[in-house]
Amino acid sequence: AGQLHRMTSREPSKEDECSEVLEGLYIGNKNVARDREKLLSLGITHVVNCTVERHEGGCHNYFENEPGFHYLRCAVQDSDAARLRDYFEDVTKFVDQARESGHGVLIHCQQGVSRSSSVTISYLMKKKAMTLAEAYVFLKTKRSIVKPKKNFLRELKVYEKELKQPKKANRDSKDSKKSTETKEHSNAHNHTNSSKRPLQDAKESVNSTKRARKVSPTPPTKKGPSMPPGVRLRKVGPSMPPGAGTSTSKPRKLGPTLPPGVGSKP
Repeated sequence: AGQLHRMTSREPSKEDECSEVLEGLYIGNKNVARDREKLLSLGITHVVNCTVERHEGGCHNYFENEPGFHYLRCAVQDSDAARLRDYFEDVTKFVDQARESGHGVLIHCQQGVSRSSSVTISYLMKKKAMTLAEAYVFLKTKRSIVKPKKNFLRELKVYEKELKQPKKANRDSKDSKKSTETKEHSNAHNHTNSSKRPLQDAKESVNSTKRARKVSPTPPTKKGPSMPPGVRLRKVGPSMPPGAGTSTSKPRKLGPTLPPGVGSKP
């Protein structure tokens, strides 16, 4: 704010009665404010009067009783203790309504140097998204004599920070929303996985059983016929007819078989 205040400014002249800032928006002094013909020639029907009441040393709303003219007063003294901040939003709304309906607007104070320039800068900051420095330099190219007081510049600096807050709040809101959506997506994903877990476990159990069945079983040991309990087998030779081999006497040597009656003694 201090550097902006040190920007040079010259004394007002006749040519500085009125300066166009934007299409349909003008800044000027009390002389143009009371020049009815000048106002009408510029299409100005809306006037922002940045002075106190006439009996306090300010300017009249010169044509407020005439049809077609509309006024907004910012009752502020041109002093180091004065405050303009409370009027910024009202001025912005008033100027916008006039310009949107095709009417010209004049913002003025006594000389068109400090109070009116401060209010005009606030409008540029709000509507054109300019910083304080950008708005000040831009206005000075349109009206070289502008020079807001230090206290007004301090208010504009605070206003600049206020205008940045909604943008930051929007970014924080978007980041918070994105974080919430990410968290919700993660929770939903985890819930889906946990819901699928029992089914996956069941499938893995079935697959494990199938794999076990595919393994070739060990060939069973070949066993003999089942025997009653307590019966033991003895190793025996070839099967013999009943009664054979039971005699202890040696077998007789027999010759060839003869027909009956042959070989018998007489």
